[in-house]
Amino acid sequence: MARTEPDAATLVPARRGLFELYRTRGTSVWIEAVGSSMQPSIRDGDWLLLDFAACEAKIGEIVFFPLGQRLVVHRVIQRSLRDGAWVLETKGDARLDVDPPVHATDVLGVVRAVRAGEHGTATSAACCGARAITLATLSTTIARATSFTRRLPEPLGRPLRRIARTPTRIALDLAARAPRYQSGRSFADDPSAPALSPKADDRGSE
Repeated sequence: MARTEPDAATLVPARRGLFELYRTRGTSVWIEAVGSSMQPSIRDGDWLLLDFAACEAKIGEIVFFPLGQRLVVHRVIQRSLRDGAWVLETKGDARLDVDPPVHATDVLGVVRAVRAGEHGTATSAACCGARAITLATLSTTIARATSFTRRLPEPLGRPLRRIARTPTRIALDLAARAPRYQSGRSFADDPSAPALSPKADDRGSE
């Protein structure tokens, strides 16, 4: 009998069920990232330390949440209180547009550190603090510029989008690259954070 691979309709609910279990237990695990929507902060094949015990996500932090049929990691760029509940505005660093609103209660975990490959040196510099807030601000600027140019007639809007986003994308790239050569708090030898196989897949959200 031929072996069949699980399709997305089966795999995503199974993964989410596992991550919900992590959240219930307050577990922290290393998980491999797939995709490019968070480049250059997170590259395809990087490993992420996901804190499933986090009870609140701040502006600049990178959160793990369901987006349609995918489970993605994107940065929080805004927070607002709507009808008594916190709603997050998120965006991939490499994307032009923001995601649909995310209720804070839908966040499964928060990225606390990133390392290049399974055995690389871990850094938290792009995940929290002043650098993460700077990245969120730059990402917001890109989204606003893109939104404005999309309202213009297309023959004019497309070249203006390129012009408007280029300086900010360069600044974003420079701000995000620094952490890859400078380690913040080290999580590489944390025995309480095992490396597991489930992946955070953001290929469909680029």
